[in-house]
Amino acid sequence: MSIFLSKKEERILNGEEGEILQKCYRLLVQLGEAFGADRLIPIKSVHLSGISYQSIGDSGLEFLEEISHQVKFKVRTTLNPCGMDLRQWRAVGIDESFAEKQFRILRALKTMGAVMTLTCTPYYLAPPKYGDHLSWAESSAVCYVNSVLGARTNREGALSALASAIAGVTPNFGAHKEEGRKPELLVKVKAKLKSVSDYSALGFIVGTQAGNRIPFFKGLKAGAEEMKAIAASLATAGSIPMFHVEGLTPEWKKQKIVGLEKLEIDLRDIHRIYDEFEGGEGEAVFIGCPHLSVKELHELCLKKPKMKTFVCAARGLSPSLFRCLRRSGFIVLHDMCPVVSPLSKKYSKLVVDSFKAAHYLGERGVLKKREELVE
Repeated sequence: MSIFLSKKEERILNGEEGEILQKCYRLLVQLGEAFGADRLIPIKSVHLSGISYQSIGDSGLEFLEEISHQVKFKVRTTLNPCGMDLRQWRAVGIDESFAEKQFRILRALKTMGAVMTLTCTPYYLAPPKYGDHLSWAESSAVCYVNSVLGARTNREGALSALASAIAGVTPNFGAHKEEGRKPELLVKVKAKLKSVSDYSALGFIVGTQAGNRIPFFKGLKAGAEEMKAIAASLATAGSIPMFHVEGLTPEWKKQKIVGLEKLEIDLRDIHRIYDEFEGGEGEAVFIGCPHLSVKELHELCLKKPKMKTFVCAARGLSPSLFRCLRRSGFIVLHDMCPVVSPLSKKYSKLVVDSFKAAHYLGERGVLKKREELVE
């Protein structure tokens, strides 16, 4: 399918507004043609992933520095966690050579106009509005804003999101269109879920079986934090851009579920997936994958950690709660995620409360319910 281009877009593709912008448009047009997009559409914001030096290495660093003085981002562009806390990196044992290169990556992105959010939950700082078209590259955030907020974004890769930040547009296909948001699997939840980790388990089970099909949940009671846990696990175990929950998510009433394939989840399924991720004891605890909300931070303030416990959340969220957590004995970290940081490699086993973190840590991840990790 040939994508429609305006006269201005054709000029950009011909290189009349610079080589970098030309390459960005070329990438977006090719992506759109591959997935049947009819045109390029303007976007409200971009969220970039793949900014840790551990993830992109010297080649990624050099590429960003090369283009940083040649282009500016056209829309609000936020950043996923990097590989270290920008203020406490020495205190937690991050190597100076790693820190120097991580700072160079961030300087390059800031020069282009990025907002230094450094969180996988940027919607806590500036939530998109219902119907906003976005180009976001953090899979758990994509699933959350599509599902819970009703914004519209595909699961972008690091390069396509970067191209959209520079171009200010994205191809119109997938979750940007009504037909790309329809459910394809009906999930009946027969288990009574008690912990946020249970909701993470539910998402992982469904993601494993759904693949890339959008699920519609019936019989599910959940708040925003629980749906964040579902979104993160769905996006980790499958390539799912969103989900619907009867009575809760903003688009559920528009969906037709008659004739959909059915999947039932009961308590035995939840117990089974916990058993699969059981990994014994760990040397330290990590809570905050995805980064925690104000409500979750407040709940932790009433607890005491049982062992060395790292807590991750966006730096700008609640300084008073961060002080409370530190007084309680938690190690509060910002700007980073241990999954993409050398910090996690300092431990042979790291205890986590989310299936997303356990999945990406692999053999080093030990899964336990959050309430088991604090008093």
